[in-house]
Amino acid sequence: VPLIDSYVAQGLIRTLQSARLLGAEVVLVGVRPEVAQSIVGLGLDLSGMRTYADLQSALGAGQRAV
Repeated sequence: VPLIDSYVAQGLIRTLQSARLLGAEVVLVGVRPEVAQSIVGLGLDLSGMRTYADLQSALGAGQRAV
């Protein structure tokens, strides 16, 4: 996704909230700088979720957590 508009952002937030209600820990992987700027520009609150630039970073963090 090259950038996130408000429609996509709303869908993402609803999906994340639903996953949390089910007891899942949400991890967002593959956030490119321009997408991160879109997220910040839209004022999305991702403070309750871990974000990683790439899959290798996310897997490394997961391995260290267990």
